[in-house]
Amino acid sequence: MPHTGPMLGLSLLLLIQGAFSFAPQSLMPSKHHPHIAGCPVRDGSRASAAAARRGLRSSLPCHSRVSMAGMDGGEGAVKLSRKDVLQGAAMLPLLGLVQLTPSEASAAEGSKGKGSDSAASFEVRSLTKADLDAFSSLSDSVGWEDTKFDIEFLLSRKDTESFGAFSADKKLVSMATVSLMDASQQADASDLGWLSYVATDKDYRRKGLARRVCKEALKWIDAKNPSLPIGLFGEIVQASPLYEELGWKNVGKTVRWTTRVDPKSLLRSDSSVQRAENGKLEVPAFVDRISVGSTTAVLSRGKELQELVRNADRRAFGGDRSDALKAWAKPYTDLCWIVKDVNQKKVQAIFDKFSSKAQGTSSERVISFEGFKALSKKTEGVDVTQKQFEGFCAKAGADSATGMSIESLLLLYSIGGNDIDTDYAKVTGEAAPSSPSGLRGYILGRATTQNGFVLGPLWAKDQECATTLLLAAVRGGSVIAMSNDREGDVSFELMTPEFGVGDKVQTLQSKAQVLKSLGFKKGGDSRFMVRSGDQKSFYRGESDNVYAVSSYEFG
Repeated sequence: MPHTGPMLGLSLLLLIQGAFSFAPQSLMPSKHHPHIAGCPVRDGSRASAAAARRGLRSSLPCHSRVSMAGMDGGEGAVKLSRKDVLQGAAMLPLLGLVQLTPSEASAAEGSKGKGSDSAASFEVRSLTKADLDAFSSLSDSVGWEDTKFDIEFLLSRKDTESFGAFSADKKLVSMATVSLMDASQQADASDLGWLSYVATDKDYRRKGLARRVCKEALKWIDAKNPSLPIGLFGEIVQASPLYEELGWKNVGKTVRWTTRVDPKSLLRSDSSVQRAENGKLEVPAFVDRISVGSTTAVLSRGKELQELVRNADRRAFGGDRSDALKAWAKPYTDLCWIVKDVNQKKVQAIFDKFSSKAQGTSSERVISFEGFKALSKKTEGVDVTQKQFEGFCAKAGADSATGMSIESLLLLYSIGGNDIDTDYAKVTGEAAPSSPSGLRGYILGRATTQNGFVLGPLWAKDQECATTLLLAAVRGGSVIAMSNDREGDVSFELMTPEFGVGDKVQTLQSKAQVLKSLGFKKGGDSRFMVRSGDQKSFYRGESDNVYAVSSYEFG
């Protein structure tokens, strides 16, 4: 049964009634940011700039870019209408991880331009933290505007190597990064690689520099595993010849979805937000759970829940990017949510065993203090106090004077620290499961420098779960924006794969239906390319109904 302990923070109940109300605004350009395995590819050329203005992007798994050119204790419910949640939504392009330059893809070495020497005359070496400023400068020059945290994390990763080409005056003019996702310690994952952060200074293109740094990156990773599947996402078709020459093949595509929301409009009807005398909205530090229908998403905080995310990600993604997910989740907890896979039949069985008729009613059944005490004794071996019971009721949105309904018990098992499979085994005497219950879905995200957020990976088993997770992340991003006194609308982006096991036509239509209903608008397509493998090397669907909205990109 649920562990005794402090109450969780405020719960957010999203009451979804009627159709969503969404007024799209004009598309705004945004800069690309690196991701972890499963990130976008971009192009720094003029063609890429035009694509960016149209809202086009590309993406790759972790850290990918290619550019050639308190919960303080409390109780209560937060209510939002669809109109309030999504009013003012519009589009914004997704942050990319990999950027490709079409001019370099088809370049003939030795072409005229600034520094007309050949690629062989440039020094190529591994990049270190000492090259942080140079890396940042080249990244900025192609429009990525990566944060210092992004680049430091990239250059400090032991499983990642970046290579750069330097001109005679020691300027970094071209670079490429390759990541190895070592899954040797995980039985449910495979080793995978990812190419990203391929970029070339505009004054040094058409010299074969991108080809050279990419070859150095491949040499490094091939020395570790010559048959390793290596992926990349890229939206610039003209760049494909370079990657095809180096062994990549096109295996599918991804689609970018973007929206914009007004945080003040969203939070104004949020009962956890108070209005100060000066008219400003006072936003609480945390709202720890959000419900849509029978589905409840909770913040992915604590080792237990984060481990559930990493386990689920390995099964969906195919590789092990646990370290990267852990690093990115830490600074953006408001964007990281999960939905636990709670077996409702088992919850019903436990409820039937420990519930009784509510006082003053002829048929309604609830779990009273005595019933909850017996349940806790059976599952945890401890006696709960009346005060502790009141705390659990507050978590589950129940009145302790009346008792817990079946809906309240289900909600209690949806939050951290409570595992229905384990409790059911103790209550029925069945064999205990080998591992705790898994997840029905999860979402992560990160902030950008352009007053927006990149969402992903996002994985869910069904529409309601995906909807709940997206709303939770949008609400979380709005809280971050308000807490930081940001003005104006906030943008949200994510990429959806349209390939792989489980991505049947019906599933693809389901994805579009959910995203459109939430105010997201479809943007540009990206190409998914793989070397020494195929899409199934990177994308695993456990069944045909797996709703993998965004398996790779991680913002």
